[in-house]
Amino acid sequence: MKVYRVLTLVLLSLSFLAMLPAVGQSVAPSADGPQPADVAAVAQYAVLLPGVRPSQPLDLSGYVQVPYSAALNPSGGQITIEAWVKRNASNRNETILGNGWQTSYWLGFSPTGKLRFIPHGSDSVVDGNATVAAGAWVHVAVTYDGVTRRYYVNGVLDKTSTASSGALTPAPAGRALGIGFDVNDTFTPNYFGGWIDNLRIWNVARNATDIKATMFQAFGAPQPGLLAEWRFDGNANDPAGGHHGTLRGQVAFGNEGAIPHDIRIPQVSVTPGLDGFCRTESEYANATQVTVDGAGVWLLHTASDLWVCMDGLADGISSGMVYLDAQYTRLDPAQPEHLQLRVNSDGTLNAFEGTGAGG
Repeated sequence: MKVYRVLTLVLLSLSFLAMLPAVGQSVAPSADGPQPADVAAVAQYAVLLPGVRPSQPLDLSGYVQVPYSAALNPSGGQITIEAWVKRNASNRNETILGNGWQTSYWLGFSPTGKLRFIPHGSDSVVDGNATVAAGAWVHVAVTYDGVTRRYYVNGVLDKTSTASSGALTPAPAGRALGIGFDVNDTFTPNYFGGWIDNLRIWNVARNATDIKATMFQAFGAPQPGLLAEWRFDGNANDPAGGHHGTLRGQVAFGNEGAIPHDIRIPQVSVTPGLDGFCRTESEYANATQVTVDGAGVWLLHTASDLWVCMDGLADGISSGMVYLDAQYTRLDPAQPEHLQLRVNSDGTLNAFEGTGAGG
């Protein structure tokens, strides 16, 4: 059973009782920082890029272009780039963040699906060890201090290398930065195909503890060392550094985001029928809807109960889970106040409480 994302539900005053159909889709816990005043619109949680190259019959390529900024082009110094990605294919040489692979820094994937980082032009290519899977959300990060680069996959160190060391180099003044495409790559345009969420650039080489502690967190505001953070909540704005991007080509947004957002769930007076059907024309018409790996999930609550209805589930799913973070800790799963409600395909139900030690 694959793990994808969590629904951190903000229903502190309710007595929770999750009513789910017999088969569900699992979701993975995470964190999202302090509760914001404004909630992103439904279906605006991540950016979707088609990854089609112009040489193909239909030019459906798309990317985000960020204007040149001296702040994003340090000479020497340190850097950390991190993002959540869900790739369409694992055998594509494609760009996550491109500042000019021939002269400056670039992060993406090799044709064999390994994380690839270039700190100072094409003579400094080094690939990670692990092949990053397609079709699932994966957190990737790279850090560089001018000598040592470290690659992380889902918060775990994948590779350390001192090969091709040298100062981090800036792009020429006026040259734009690209997300999902290196706008300075005129030879082999490597468009990203799939989803990207919460892309960040730091001017420090973050350590493993910091990366793992905040990989599920979205800041949405300036932080020490944080140069830019694109949350892709319906736009390409950067609330941390003001480096707002412009959409180019075929770009869409959707609610397949890797990290959760505060979800406001409406209260209804009529109790839904416990029949396993998400009837949007009646009982779930005003429900909040999110998507978990392509499955539709509808949420609403009555005065005492939380109702979750899942639809469009893939074959072979053995159980469905909802994680509740009742105290807004926004930490990794299995804290003492975390609850997990699970329904299995045979109709049995389980409820779990976090141990505080990851179990």
